[in-house]
Amino acid sequence: MLRRVTEGDIPWLHQLCAAAYPSGYYDPVASEAWVRALMRAPNVFLMRGERAWLNAEVSPLPWQPTIKVARLLPVASQGRGMIELVKLTEAAIDWAREKGASKFYFAAVTGTDLGPLARRFGAVPVSPSYVLDLECATSQASVTSARPSRMP
Repeated sequence: MLRRVTEGDIPWLHQLCAAAYPSGYYDPVASEAWVRALMRAPNVFLMRGERAWLNAEVSPLPWQPTIKVARLLPVASQGRGMIELVKLTEAAIDWAREKGASKFYFAAVTGTDLGPLARRFGAVPVSPSYVLDLECATSQASVTSARPSRMP
């Protein structure tokens, strides 16, 4: 059964996310504050099943406020939660349409590959999209060596 996330679900969310996200990506205190804020936001879809949860948000583009887009934000599932994750995503897409979104973006900041889920709904890759790990020494070296030399 799919339903809205409530305050009573926070311990369950902690357990699920601690297991689902890579080490160093999950802070229970910060996550709880974030989830509580999401529960009050009118532009956020926050739902769960027995083995999965997700959230999505709809917002206008900053440079074109008449265009609304939806973003699927962090998701987590455990065990055989993929079926629920698909149903939750279907519900989030329907909700985004009702809110007037013209596009639905699948985004993963934790490195989770959302490609299989996105493709299931007919989504296509958006390119170019890159990330630079600012904590990685080789990334810093690459930035330094990639800078254009000064012209005389």
